[in-house]
Amino acid sequence: MESSLKNERPWIVTPAGDPKEILPSLLARFEQKTVKKRVGLVDTFTAAEGERLKMEYRRMKAIVHLWTNDRALKAMEPDKEADPYFW
Repeated sequence: MESSLKNERPWIVTPAGDPKEILPSLLARFEQKTVKKRVGLVDTFTAAEGERLKMEYRRMKAIVHLWTNDRALKAMEPDKEADPYFW
């Protein structure tokens, strides 16, 4: 985690950003797609951030996984893992 905070591999830690820029689309997504699936707002943000990172690093062909045991959140990750619960 320390190397991630220094913008080194293997993880990328990203700031949330300005709430005025993030919240409107996040709340719309939350209301339309995830409330019915019983996915919370924090998980909705996490999935959206995963998608944003996937797009931002698409030229590098980045693979984006969400590190979680929450099956509903894991189902929303940008890149599916072959065996996501094997540790």
